[in-house]
Amino acid sequence: MKPTKRNQISQPDIEHNGWKGVLKAGGIAAFLQLACVMITMIVIFTVGGEPASVEEYFSLFQNDRLIGLLRSDIPSLFTAGLYFLTLFGLYAALRKEHAGSVTLATALGVSGVILWLGSHSLLSMLSLSD
Repeated sequence: MKPTKRNQISQPDIEHNGWKGVLKAGGIAAFLQLACVMITMIVIFTVGGEPASVEEYFSLFQNDRLIGLLRSDIPSLFTAGLYFLTLFGLYAALRKEHAGSVTLATALGVSGVILWLGSHSLLSMLSLSD
């Protein structure tokens, strides 16, 4: 059975319009996100999870800054930042078939990542502990 034109993405179209690099960046970002998730799991199992109180945050940052950053979930900040590349890569891959849906999904995804990054407590606690 011959694929229909609608379901067939032509490789030269992606390469000539400069989308190949965006697709690669999105794929690499997705694998880096997986690595960050693995690091987060290892940190939680070995060092512990996020501090429960402000005093615990402050004592962690003053005693051992690296452990404090790891327990404050800094790998998740990198994971969230990589979502921008992943979402844009998905947009590049799906823009021809589902332009409206993928544009809305990308906009909502980017908005969600921005809100999450803006509300994360790590940078505030780090600044206050200094």
